[in-house]
Amino acid sequence: MNLNHAKVTIGLPVYNGEKYVKDAVQSVLSQTHTDFRLIISDNSSTDNTGKICQELAANDSRIQYIKQPENIGALDNFRYVKDKAESEYFLWLAFDDRLKPDFLAKTVFTLDSDPGCGLVFCDYIVRNLETNEESLVHVSASNSSNAFVRCVIRLMDMCPSIIYGLHRTSCMKKAELENFDFADVHYVMQIAINNRIKTLCEPGYIAGVKGIRTPYSLTGKKISRTGFLKKEIALFYSNFSFFYASFLSLLAIMIMIKNKLVLKE
Repeated sequence: MNLNHAKVTIGLPVYNGEKYVKDAVQSVLSQTHTDFRLIISDNSSTDNTGKICQELAANDSRIQYIKQPENIGALDNFRYVKDKAESEYFLWLAFDDRLKPDFLAKTVFTLDSDPGCGLVFCDYIVRNLETNEESLVHVSASNSSNAFVRCVIRLMDMCPSIIYGLHRTSCMKKAELENFDFADVHYVMQIAINNRIKTLCEPGYIAGVKGIRTPYSLTGKKISRTGFLKKEIALFYSNFSFFYASFLSLLAIMIMIKNKLVLKE
């Protein structure tokens, strides 16, 4: 297999993930769709992550292990594996998440069958890695041919985990992953502006959490919604008429107010 022409590139950014990274990689190697390249970017881990990943790479030529000479930060590590993608499709995988064996087969088939779809995800399972308790999360599709409708749906069901779906690389390259809170939601909105997003009804992805999931800020101790709202509003006004952009902007502000009231910070 020529890895430079693999159908899918999977980017796995990791830092000090010795406890979970092997299972994440094994979930990739267990895929029924085998035409992929797995790029592991080790963000200068100080535990046994490097040793584990090197052993895995030595046993499967589809794995490329790269160790950053110094910690470049979580967001830049995500960007790093994204920029390495030269394949038709791309997938991010967190080191504490898992793919079900048929995840790639079903998502690749969906994108192959629908050139107008830029991203496909699925309902997914949240698994507490300490207790093994699980809960199912349903994800709304934004598959309308109308970009305004797609944006309304993505505001009503932000679901940051959609970023872990299978991307059409040509669409993904046009979206920016920036450094502010809720940047993953804004990234998905950029996709939704130009492309339809499909979701599969059966769970194919397992999101691992350690204990109780608590919100945290990427840039400071307190979550900030200002940067997100500024970016969303600018995106809306650059893509829609004044009326539709104003409606979307007001909806985004109302949802962020509700979000602030619900989330504990």
